[in-house]
Amino acid sequence: MFKRGFLIIGVLLLSVLLLFSISLADDTDPVISFYLDNLDYVFNQQYIFKIDSGFSCRVSSILEKTNYRGKPDKTDTTIFRLFYNHGKMDSSTIIDTAKIEDNILPSDFIPPLVWRDSLQFGFYPNDTGSGTLAISFESKSMDSANSVTGFISLNRADFYIEKLFLHYPHPENYDRISEIYTFEQSGEFIYLRKLELHRSKVRFFGREFTKQVIDFSDYRAK
Repeated sequence: MFKRGFLIIGVLLLSVLLLFSISLADDTDPVISFYLDNLDYVFNQQYIFKIDSGFSCRVSSILEKTNYRGKPDKTDTTIFRLFYNHGKMDSSTIIDTAKIEDNILPSDFIPPLVWRDSLQFGFYPNDTGSGTLAISFESKSMDSANSVTGFISLNRADFYIEKLFLHYPHPENYDRISEIYTFEQSGEFIYLRKLELHRSKVRFFGREFTKQVIDFSDYRAK
């Protein structure tokens, strides 16, 4: 009796594992692939930080840090003028700064191209069919330091990206990291308008939070 019961449970568990394996492998829904492939093509052709033409832009970086008690500790605003050519930064000029060392810019502004990765993608059930389409994504395993979850929103008709949200629950050297990219399509190009970086780190007496908001404006062709 017990052997038969264990046999039935074993068969059920095996069936669940097989179904789970199939669901992980089947993450390339043709409709989702259609949107992601077109998004990738448009992004590669139009994103301002990937083109060969020379340009400059004004960048304002606001850094806020809290102490281990969660109270504001440091705030700094730094304003830059960045000059690009052939997809690389030629030079930069600091217009104004409070000179806090942590308020530095990322080495580049190419977001993680998660739509090219082997992730689990899905539509949201509350999609209304409006002009903006949201696609969720998640690593197949959420236990590693590189695991990520989030969503992409894109224009349904023209396939240009509007927003990218990424959350890393187990990053190295931090407790949590989140990144939010906000884009705008205008004319021939897709412009980065805002980048938000949120980080938390566990200290001996509590958790320290860092928030950096980087705004992009005044794009000028050389």
